[in-house]
Amino acid sequence: PGASLALVHLAHSLHDASGIWRALKQRGWTKPGQFAAVLARSFGRTTHVATVLAARLGLPGANPRRAAALQNKRGAARLLRWAGIPTPPNSRWTPLGRKIEYPLVAKPAAGHAKQGVRLIRNAEQWRDYKTRFGRPQIVQPFFAGPEISVVGLAAADQMVSCVFIDK
Repeated sequence: PGASLALVHLAHSLHDASGIWRALKQRGWTKPGQFAAVLARSFGRTTHVATVLAARLGLPGANPRRAAALQNKRGAARLLRWAGIPTPPNSRWTPLGRKIEYPLVAKPAAGHAKQGVRLIRNAEQWRDYKTRFGRPQIVQPFFAGPEISVVGLAAADQMVSCVFIDK
């Protein structure tokens, strides 16, 4: 939705900022003032590409390096804790010989959304997870309760908008 209203249409990977930039340059679409904004419809790499393109076009937006840093869940948790926001304790892969307490949450260290994130309730699910996804990079205790996502937009160190989503 919304793509049909866009004035610029490029047939290019949404995960390749350099390729999109080259395509824009070939069409002469990199001059200041030609764009008011660069938007992404999803999270993850597409959002990072939008931040890179906005920066190259001189538009306001998130810092591309900070956006890239948030792709690392362990690093993002460190940033949140540094800002005083509590996060679940993270541990790396549980070593052999250490008792595993269920339920737990296993997830890759890199990525976005819930890709590769699983609630593990018992040893059988733990074996299935390792078979399907390999070794998780982060293991966390499970906390029962509602899941809430918080999406915010900050500009010049000011919160512009914030959305809370009860999943």
